[in-house]
Amino acid sequence: VKFIRSASYWAIKSQGYVWFDNSWNFFDENWKSQDTCCWSSYTAANGGAVFSGDPTNTKDLDGRACQMIDLYLDKLQEQGVRYAVWNILAYNRIPFEDADVLATLQYGENPEEGKLYEPSRAQMVFPLQGAYLSKYIAYIDVQKRKLVYVDANLYGNVSSAERNGSVLEAVMPAYLEYLDSLPSVYDLFKNAPVGEMPIVYSDKDINIFSDKAFVFKKENANN
Repeated sequence: VKFIRSASYWAIKSQGYVWFDNSWNFFDENWKSQDTCCWSSYTAANGGAVFSGDPTNTKDLDGRACQMIDLYLDKLQEQGVRYAVWNILAYNRIPFEDADVLATLQYGENPEEGKLYEPSRAQMVFPLQGAYLSKYIAYIDVQKRKLVYVDANLYGNVSSAERNGSVLEAVMPAYLEYLDSLPSVYDLFKNAPVGEMPIVYSDKDINIFSDKAFVFKKENANN
């Protein structure tokens, strides 16, 4: 993976412009705000992140539009960025439930190959729902090359992600402590008594003959 392309995609019929802004906030290893990449800050971290530009949904009959941001992890790390927080903000204060809104993440090797936006090739697709105006979807530990799914409806100033850096400085460390305290699916199975049902992370090299099994990552079509 040489770069990561995030996107917000939405569809809403409207007489005026509507935006669901795709945004990234960047922090150092102590969660001190470093920079932001969003509609009002087209580049960040000396080219470590680049924004696609603001689309206009009124030019499409179904009110569809998309924003993209490319992250270059090596450049981000060189600029001292440790954490990158991905968020979508409802600029017009229209809740996610009143439109069709998707957040997608795509890993890539060459940012100039293929089409600009290919939803079918995205590794992660998150439909955004509920009466919310902000969604913090995930964060990346740039140093460890690790993406953590957060799914948090934390407060965010929806006019621009640039205004949320100081808020996230205080909120994110505490929220991550909360996430670490929650049991994972692995924790639940690890401490359960041994039973007859197979429980595996991946079934890639395993043939499962029972009627039921818990497979976190299904990779064997024969099962």
